[in-house]
Amino acid sequence: MSVCRRFSAFALSSLFAVAASTVARAQIEKGDKSFQLQGQYIQIVSPTSQDPTGIVLGAYSYYLTAKFGIKTTAGLIFASETGYMGGVGLEYNFSSPGQTTIPFVKLDVLDVKFSGVNLLSVAPGAGVRYFMSRNTSIDMTAAYQRAIASFDGGSADGGAIQVLLGFSYFFGGGNRR
Repeated sequence: MSVCRRFSAFALSSLFAVAASTVARAQIEKGDKSFQLQGQYIQIVSPTSQDPTGIVLGAYSYYLTAKFGIKTTAGLIFASETGYMGGVGLEYNFSSPGQTTIPFVKLDVLDVKFSGVNLLSVAPGAGVRYFMSRNTSIDMTAAYQRAIASFDGGSADGGAIQVLLGFSYFFGGGNRR
């Protein structure tokens, strides 16, 4: 099964989960933590490569305030060859108490290694988090990843468009149950 078909199946099943759930009121609080699992589809924007790539990511976030969080990320890359990645990021939520859907902006810095290539990338993006319950959300994000690659014999830079669909579990805030 192709990467695109796997991602489509994941997206469709996640949307069914959202539709079947009851409406939840979300509230991210200072001190909250979350684990995220994301599926990511990337289309490379380069004259020499147009290969789609699939990535499975795990992340841990800590919210310094109700609106601002920091995170660490690790992932596996599935393309013509497999690889791995890790990084850190920042997130700002445009939330108000009691919202079900929370828009956010993010900035990730990632170190990516696959196929003999090392990439250092910066990925600004925006997304929306839909809370299915007090502790769980479906997250949808779009980002542009700008990367500088180094490999045997040289270096290059380029960009990629990212589409991410994920699931988050929140815990740790004083009133979170």
